Amino acid sequence: MDIVQIARECAAAIAFAASMNLLHLSWTLSHVLLPASRLKKPILCKVFGFGLMGVIINDTNDHICWAPECIERYHQTGPNGFLQKVEQSLKPMCDSWSLGTIVYSLVCHRPPAVSEAQAQSKKWAFTLAIDDVDPEAKSLIEGLLDAHPEKRLTASRALRHEWVRRRWRPPAGAAQVFTKIEEFCRAPLAKRLFGRFLARFLDAGHYLQIAESFGALDNQGTGTLNLKELQLAAKRAGSSPEAADVVFHWLAAAHNVKDVSLFRTFAETMAEEVIDGRALRHAFESLDDDGSEQVTPQELYDELVELDNRITIADVVKHVEAAELELGEDDEDIGTQDHAIDYNEFMQLFPVRVQRMRLLKDRLQNCDDTSKELCRLLADSTPAIERWLRNIETTTLTIQDLASKVVDPRHVDTMQEAAKALKKQFAKLDEGLKAAPGPADPQEMMVKYRTGKGKSLKVFGYSSFVQDMALIDNWPMLIASEGRNMKMALSAGGTGSDSIDKWKLHEAAEQAANKIHKLLAKVRLQLEEYTSFSEVVTAPEALMAGANLSGRGLPPRMGGDEEMTTSRGKPWRMA
Repeated sequence: MDIVQIARECAAAIAFAASMNLLHLSWTLSHVLLPASRLKKPILCKVFGFGLMGVIINDTNDHICWAPECIERYHQTGPNGFLQKVEQSLKPMCDSWSLGTIVYSLVCHRPPAVSEAQAQSKKWAFTLAIDDVDPEAKSLIEGLLDAHPEKRLTASRALRHEWVRRRWRPPAGAAQVFTKIEEFCRAPLAKRLFGRFLARFLDAGHYLQIAESFGALDNQGTGTLNLKELQLAAKRAGSSPEAADVVFHWLAAAHNVKDVSLFRTFAETMAEEVIDGRALRHAFESLDDDGSEQVTPQELYDELVELDNRITIADVVKHVEAAELELGEDDEDIGTQDHAIDYNEFMQLFPVRVQRMRLLKDRLQNCDDTSKELCRLLADSTPAIERWLRNIETTTLTIQDLASKVVDPRHVDTMQEAAKALKKQFAKLDEGLKAAPGPADPQEMMVKYRTGKGKSLKVFGYSSFVQDMALIDNWPMLIASEGRNMKMALSAGGTGSDSIDKWKLHEAAEQAANKIHKLLAKVRLQLEEYTSFSEVVTAPEALMAGANLSGRGLPPRMGGDEEMTTSRGKPWRMA
């Protein structure tokens, strides 16, 4: 599936460039660019270098992916002017050959030719790796790498090849994406123009996020959206065909372009959702020419009217008023409705982003509340756990000490008493394992032991992790076999000291002690881990230093050298 996606993207790039009378003619594998964050599951790729060969550059170090016709002319005339020797009708077919080498390399894990001479000879063969891919891939590669240029598949035909059509599936979410862009295109003119204005300040990371939504609608893989694709998306979203016309008119017809492209038009519909504080600050400062930290409706109008002359100053004022009304009384940094907006009010002009930030704030608050509750549970249960650990450890050490006395010749006279004490300590240890500390009472725990409830636990609770471990590892039966061996050792027969199998008794005690020591180490490790989490969560974070320079690198204003303040006397905080 990933191979088909990359091959489809490359074919779409060549087909679209050819429709614009752009050719590549100098392909290498390095010209196919994948987003670093999506190497395992690429949703798109870019092809670099169209229109450069013979215009800006005349040669590359790698000719393995070049068409045989280009290599032949290159060796005949040299790097300067060799493209003029290639017949104009053959040049598009040269890119088809290069596309074939890319697809072959993706499928077979190596280029079809390993030298320029082999590439020029037009001789190649499939490797065994082709057997792991759909056989229809052979048909596509053979069509692109045909020795006769006039018989090669064009990029547009390769895009519709059965291997691509049957194996490729459009990304999910087309209905949701269309609903969003329809809502944007039906919004008031001021809001739409603000989206167009913000699109100027998007960076590559923002565009990568938008590209996921764009790809969900790009069924033909051309890198653009036409009216038919929008109509199909509208149908999936349950909207009327008229909705597709509305979207297409705003994104394409109003710009006098045939199709909707990602960078020129589509990005404005999603700009508000993906833009971050840094880019938004940049947008604000591009409007604040006088450095007053406020933007007037006239300044906004002067910027937006260049985008669409239908907007009026009244539209801008109405939009600003709506933004000011959105601010609650708790917003200390906001003054009255003076129509001159500062940065906080500027952010309110974009309600989608405001809502996204509110949801993020709520999520952070929920995480903070949950963290504090978990820390409280741990703090309440830690004393009981530590007492239990000390008691179990003390009992275990006593068992080991008594077991040593049982086999020590110096304590022959007290061996009987040591053996009886050992039996009592075993019973005490057994009771301690059954009474693991936690929120559940002993009777409830015994029911869980008998029914096996809790054995499939995958997460340890902050207050119940000791009892969770006890259920998973069945602590009541942990030293059962050692207990039986101890009873057998105590009733070995004979009289006096010979009635006890002291070595078997010693072995049972040592085996039980080893198990308990491992158990205690595991519990302590989990307690330390949760304690460290608690310390990180509850430790106060250092406050971020105030910014002493604006995004444009201007000197501090009104705040001196210590901090920069707003025009209303409030210290700036990083967006």
